[in-house]
Amino acid sequence: MMESYEHEGRNAIIENIHTELEQLNKKQIDDLNHLKSINQKLEEKVATLSQQLEKAKQTDVHVKKVGYTDYKAMSVLESVLLDREDTELLKAYLMKFKELYYDKWVKKALELTEMLVNNTDYKQAASILLFTRKNLTKELLQGQNLELVAKNGRSFLIDWLDLDSYDYERCLVQVFKLYRAIGEYYKESSIKRLLKHDFKNIMSNVFLMNSPKAITEMIRCYVAYDLIDECHLLFKQFINEWEFLKDTITDVDLIRIVMNALLIGQDMKLLNQLSIEIDQLGIDRPEIKSYFLYYDIINKSIEYKKGITELKPMIKQFELLSHGETNRLINYMNDTFAEVKGAKKQQIKTKVHQPPSIVTEIKKVKLNTIGILPTKMNRHPKRNQPFNNVRVQLALFVNRHTRNVKGYKWIFALKVKGYNEFYLTKNQLKELSKTNHGDYINVRNFDNQLNVKDERRIMLKYTIQPGSDEMNFKWPSTDVNKNSSNNQAEHPELNSRSQLRKLGYQITGMKRKERWDVLESKAIPQLGLKSVAYTIAYLIRGRKAMKNGATKNQHAITEWEYDLQRLKSKYYKQDFKWPSTKVK
Repeated sequence: MMESYEHEGRNAIIENIHTELEQLNKKQIDDLNHLKSINQKLEEKVATLSQQLEKAKQTDVHVKKVGYTDYKAMSVLESVLLDREDTELLKAYLMKFKELYYDKWVKKALELTEMLVNNTDYKQAASILLFTRKNLTKELLQGQNLELVAKNGRSFLIDWLDLDSYDYERCLVQVFKLYRAIGEYYKESSIKRLLKHDFKNIMSNVFLMNSPKAITEMIRCYVAYDLIDECHLLFKQFINEWEFLKDTITDVDLIRIVMNALLIGQDMKLLNQLSIEIDQLGIDRPEIKSYFLYYDIINKSIEYKKGITELKPMIKQFELLSHGETNRLINYMNDTFAEVKGAKKQQIKTKVHQPPSIVTEIKKVKLNTIGILPTKMNRHPKRNQPFNNVRVQLALFVNRHTRNVKGYKWIFALKVKGYNEFYLTKNQLKELSKTNHGDYINVRNFDNQLNVKDERRIMLKYTIQPGSDEMNFKWPSTDVNKNSSNNQAEHPELNSRSQLRKLGYQITGMKRKERWDVLESKAIPQLGLKSVAYTIAYLIRGRKAMKNGATKNQHAITEWEYDLQRLKSKYYKQDFKWPSTKVK
């Protein structure tokens, strides 16, 4: 009897489950049919409007004769396409618009990107920017269109910046590519003036985005417009940010950065300070081959005519640089070769500074001891010859007394051709200390004439000096004040922000306790309370100053304000004015 009741109970439960499943299934089918109906109506609307536009085209309706009804139809079609989130249809719409309203096409394309940004559809916005660049002509950049492109790009770089979105970096990449493409036609334009005038904000925003691709395109863009002073600062900051970029940047982008650095004489500094072995980026790539050959030619490691003969076909095989970049590189190399040839003809009368060469070693050079130059010098005082830059392997040791080599480190060293002597500058030694802190090396010290003074084993040390007078300063304001833009105390250098990030402090992916541990155990002892406070306050002001920044960056601002308030609670001694976080 009990078994019968249990069996009936199970059957009832199963029957109820079946009934509920059937109801859910029916609801899903109804919802699906409803969506299909909506989609069908939209497709019919698009088809009807497209037919109207085609008819207008066939009757040779000129842009000035298109009536209100046709333009209204275009606006309706545009809104429908934006709702559909179909990039290909948007592109087709823009092409149709270009046929009918040629002079207004650039403005319309840029308006669409703004609409997409307002919908936080950054992928589509980037796609439309790319589409715009590929369909731009020199004719379309006449009149106000160039100003419109500059203004739209500035909005992407400064006003609309969304650091919380990984997709937004696509927009930054496309803006810089668009700017660079225009720079091939118009070197002196409103875009160049904008890049120069807003340089600090642009550089700050792009590095804070921490996108290797966007940073690469920013560097290429500034080099294209010959903004040399700004380029030097970009490469300096790139070196500062290397710890955040080295694991994600691609070899292709690194090659592009190095080749652009060559154009302004920053390539050797970049490679030395980042300890990059450029041949490992792709020794078979024509860009890398040409880079080595270029330095071999100017350092006369290869006969001039033979080097030029080998270089020409390499340049024709370039794949990673744009047409404009390749032309600039050819002009730069030609200018350098002209100096080298002139020095050869008038060797006694003229001395031409020869850039150091990077030589691919046939035989690996391993050094147990390296010389340290006492001061900066371009030529050996005794040999009366210039130093060349070569790659060698330097022995590392675990302590001051052992004879056993821990391992070898590839480094760039200075060498005079024909002599088996290798040297490091003090800056090179400092950079080596950064990457190999705690290791030991054997060094040879010299006087100013490079006579040997002594040999010893030293420990590589790199320390960040803590801030001083930590409590005796005016607490930074987090208010946005346009009149205080020149106050450097309120605008810390990017390097101080980099140091804070290097210590592990960030909003994304960290809990409050984790951030506080970094602030208390690392940031304040190493950087000082003043530096930490000014940095966080600067970040808050920057987010508030953006267009819709308080809303768009609400999470980041809230967390920074929390950390700043906690610093006040624990460390503030009532001996200076506490900041307001309200936007003025």
